[in-house]
Amino acid sequence: MSILKSSAILAFMAIVISSCGGRGTKDSHNSDNAEQVNEQLPPVSQPRDSLSTMEVTETDIGAGTEAEAKTETETEECCDKYDNSSEDGLVYWTDSTAYASNPDLVALLDTLYRHAADSSFRNREAGELGWAREYVNRICGYYDAQRLGECSVSDYVKVCAVLDCSYELYGLKDIESYFVPTNAVLAYGCSMFREYAALLQMQDMCLSYEQEDALMAEWNAWRKFASEFDDFWSDCVLLQNYGGSISTTILNSKQCVIPNAHAEMYEPEINLVADDCWTDDGGGVFLKYAEEFFYNCCDNAIGLCFDAGTDEEVAEFYSNGNIKLYRKVAEQSELVKSLAHEWVEARNRWLEVSPVQDSRYYIRNSSEVLLQLSNMLICSINII
Repeated sequence: MSILKSSAILAFMAIVISSCGGRGTKDSHNSDNAEQVNEQLPPVSQPRDSLSTMEVTETDIGAGTEAEAKTETETEECCDKYDNSSEDGLVYWTDSTAYASNPDLVALLDTLYRHAADSSFRNREAGELGWAREYVNRICGYYDAQRLGECSVSDYVKVCAVLDCSYELYGLKDIESYFVPTNAVLAYGCSMFREYAALLQMQDMCLSYEQEDALMAEWNAWRKFASEFDDFWSDCVLLQNYGGSISTTILNSKQCVIPNAHAEMYEPEINLVADDCWTDDGGGVFLKYAEEFFYNCCDNAIGLCFDAGTDEEVAEFYSNGNIKLYRKVAEQSELVKSLAHEWVEARNRWLEVSPVQDSRYYIRNSSEVLLQLSNMLICSINII
């Protein structure tokens, strides 16, 4: 430490001591001055060791500021807090630049990434939502701490805002980023959690046990339908591409459609309750025709996947035991259509008891879900 800085520190301490009447004194004469100085000292709940205090003091007297030194210290502590040595976590696979730009968000998403990487994540029942509500609270805490928007908005809006930040951080809005397996897993996790957050917001809207039971019945019917459709669609992609590596790319790029479609179905009802208003854009498709279109897409997908008599490559593929996969897909098609109808019925029962005014208008949102799933089949399997 230079002599000039040492002299400055001693002079500064002498001024403080003299203005306070000496540390530890009880003179009422100097009590007001003492309170003012104490307010400037670090709180007891945030202790600093002597080395940290000396570094801050030197920076403050020199060219820097105490705020800059504090921010740097907190960033180093945050980076040390999370273990980045586990290959099972997101932190390990995150680019160092992205991590350094927002370590708190990366650590928050690490939990979601691990859930998404778990094969049982997509099949969880409505009764296993405790983790989701706890995670919503963590995300909302991050939203408020970072001041990403108005604090008065719903939890679902806060969740969507934070997930949008994660899309920006990892470049997930670019479909080509899904070629990276970790990005594909994270994108799927974000979409799935958006769906869970929408359900929790819908739960909070319920005013009676009858409404909540109807909502949970719709959710459970959807989970069965969505899970079976996901398997059916995946197998169709494999059959269409003869098991080639392109199948993985297609599956990664389209897997988020299913949970996003369901979350978007809930959004108008959530917004209506939050804003106490309803607007009709005049769009939509009759549910009956959306169902029929979805069923036809399922049937056409199977027909397109199997044409062994005209293509040697296809014939060889099926001769290698893959005919079993085709037969499985054919059976799945009937089950998917049955589960789709059960979900539609459960959805209609929810709309009958929903707290949303004029809820019958939201039947068209059920149609939109079926149309998005139909389009998912068309784009993935090139149905003509």
